[in-house]
Amino acid sequence: MRVALLSDLHFARHRNNELPCRAGHLADTLLLRTVHRLNRWIKPDLVIIAGDLLNEPDDSDAKPLLEELAHTIGLLEAKSIVIPGNHDPNAEFFFRQIQRPPDYLDCGGVRFIPFLDDDTPGYNAARSREDIERFRRLSAFDGPVVMVQHVPLFQPGTTKSPFNHDNAAEILTACQGNTAVLALSGHFHEGYTAARSGNFTSICAPALCESPFSFLTIDIASDGAASVQTHTLKLPEIPGLRDLHVHTHMAYCSENMEVGKTLELAGLFGLEEIAFCEHSSHLYWDRDGYKHRLYNSNGLNGCSFDRTEEYFALLEPFRPQGIFLSGFELDIDQRGEPVIRPEVLTRAEITLGGVHFMENKTDMTAAKTEFMFKTRALVESGIDILAHPFRAFRRSGLPCPEELFTPVAELLRNSGVAAEINYHTNDPELEFFALCLRKGVEISFGSDSHNLYEVGELSPHLEFVRQLGVYRQLDKVMYSGPAGN
Repeated sequence: MRVALLSDLHFARHRNNELPCRAGHLADTLLLRTVHRLNRWIKPDLVIIAGDLLNEPDDSDAKPLLEELAHTIGLLEAKSIVIPGNHDPNAEFFFRQIQRPPDYLDCGGVRFIPFLDDDTPGYNAARSREDIERFRRLSAFDGPVVMVQHVPLFQPGTTKSPFNHDNAAEILTACQGNTAVLALSGHFHEGYTAARSGNFTSICAPALCESPFSFLTIDIASDGAASVQTHTLKLPEIPGLRDLHVHTHMAYCSENMEVGKTLELAGLFGLEEIAFCEHSSHLYWDRDGYKHRLYNSNGLNGCSFDRTEEYFALLEPFRPQGIFLSGFELDIDQRGEPVIRPEVLTRAEITLGGVHFMENKTDMTAAKTEFMFKTRALVESGIDILAHPFRAFRRSGLPCPEELFTPVAELLRNSGVAAEINYHTNDPELEFFALCLRKGVEISFGSDSHNLYEVGELSPHLEFVRQLGVYRQLDKVMYSGPAGN
């Protein structure tokens, strides 16, 4: 079975100026990003959060902070065990906001036993005799047994952690006779992947709140053998990584976007540059008009307002704080006209275009004709990148028409427009992008961020280009637009 282990969020409302290496003020975003990655890509059987969810146990905001984290934890599709650490409020308060784990949990043929150990001087811990006896009783199990605690538990001398249990020897003596025992912990922010002594293995998760923002997955075999993999939210150090599709709070589909936090996250995650590309139709039509797709039927005719100046003004104060491009994600109307005023378009540093709405949802032949008409109109309008190719079919409940791969790829090649790899409610088509590469079409990475956790989440994009066989050739195949000129 597979368990995910994360720890030490140190969530707080404000940046920790005394320990600036801790990004606890962004812990809610880091946790949400982790949860979505676990749900969509890793799919563990169990998720363990090993304490220090908060930075200050006496924080006046402790209750709402824990409630926010509890909401995110509730999004997990796997079972979970969450325990407090020494930075969290007392257990009684903690478990009023966070679901208390059971006395033990059997999952995938493995027994997990959580412990709430006492804090001791030096940021160590001690296990009560009652809990040691509880372990003896519960470890009579036909399968691997795992102890879950906040402070690491290990045979002295097997790790460089300065933190351990004061009575580690007594606890480990109780493990003797068991066929396989693991201890999963947090607290030591460096973490370690495996400290072994006899039949006992200790594993410690690094702090999620410190770069490179890591968590672990552990595959546990039936004989107790543990295989550990480290996952990082920060991107690998690849020159030129750019996220060229990020939205602002002005998008009607924005969930929590903030320009300042977006730029901070982009820097923390290792992006060289991002591009703010707001939906053009959202800047001309109010929510109701957009909901009724008036931009598709009317274009700019009778639009509600013009918020483009507000959009430029929103971004301008942040120029000194980060490297970004300002542009638009163009919508197209039923006549093939981009939904943006020409004089505004000339001010864009980058332009994406995407088909977001198709009138034909039952007649596949008509849908393909409409899609090609709108795609050609977008490309001929002078866009730099075609956003999320073919996603409109899936959103219309139609199969992706593979017969359009060649004409779209040729259209992009002939116009010098890049194709965007985009995973926002979408899985890109491997065959289409392989065809694009064969025809010399550049590719672009776009998170299509509508929530802060998505900013720079390019790990699936990088795996995608591995499958395409161009991971080590990104400098040759990636879009080299405005920043490359």
